[in-house]
Formats: sequence, C-alpha cells, structure tokens
Amino acid sequence: MRIVLLFLFLIQFETLFAQADSAMVVPFTLADKIRLIRIEERMETKFHEIDNRFAQIDKRFEQIDKRFEQIDKRFEQIERRLDRLEDLFFNTTLILLGSMLTLIGFILWDRRTFLKPIENQLNEIREQTLSNHEKTEKIIQLLKERALYDEQLKELLKKHNLI
Repeated sequence: MRIVLLFLFLIQFETLFAQADSAMVVPFTLADKIRLIRIEERMETKFHEIDNRFAQIDKRFEQIDKRFEQIDKRFEQIERRLDRLEDLFFNTTLILLGSMLTLIGFILWDRRTFLKPIENQLNEIREQTLSNHEKTEKIIQLLKERALYDEQLKELLKKHNLI
C-alpha cells in the first residue's frame, strides 16, 4: 500500500510542475519580432525562387512537349512515305508478274504457231516417205519376179541382199 501511495504522490508532484511550466509566460521581445520578420522575408524569397524554378521547369516541359509533337509529326510523315513505298513496291511486283505471265503466254503461243507449219511439213514428208516405201517394195517385188527369168538380175539382187 505504501508503494501505491508513493506512486500517487509522485504523479501529483509531476502535474504540479507541468502546470507551473505551462503557466510560465515567455516575453516576446522586439528582437524576436525582427528575427521573425527576417525569417518570413527569407522564406518569401526562397518561395519566389522555388516558384521561378518551377516556372522554368514548366517552360522546359512545354518545350519538350512541343519537341515530342514535332517528332510525332515526323514519324507520321515517315510512316506515310513508307506506306507509299510499300504500295509502289507492291504495284511494281504485280506489273513484273503480269509482264512475265504475258511473256510466257506469248512464248507458248509463238511456239505453237511456229511448230504448226513444221508439223505439217513433217506429215507431208512422212506421207511421201511411206508412199516411196510402198513404191520401193513394189519395185523390189517386180524385180524378184523378173529375177526368176533373168540370172544376171538374180545375182545382182543377191549381191545387195534383196533376195
């Protein structure tokens, strides 16, 4: 119990000193007032400097934004040029492909028109050859029949392996 009383007494004693400290009035002198005015003036100049710096930073950001806009415009111009070049390349490719197909078609057409007369001539030569072959066979047949009666002709046909 004594400890509790001692503890309560210490708490009361401390609150007395705390009230005495708060009741104490600190005199505000002219030097303090001048000092506060100087501090305010310094803070105002610092605030003005900071405002000026922020204004400069804002100007810089505006310049950077303008530069980015210029760069964006330039990229758009380059993109348009690339689109035009891509279209030109595509059209050129189509023209070359069409020209190649036309050339191939012309070559095939020309070959057929060129080969047609040759085929006709070959057919005529083949028919003549067959006709001559038939005539030659008939002549040999006639000579063989004649060789039955003529010895000299028979010897001649044997010599050339026609009998």
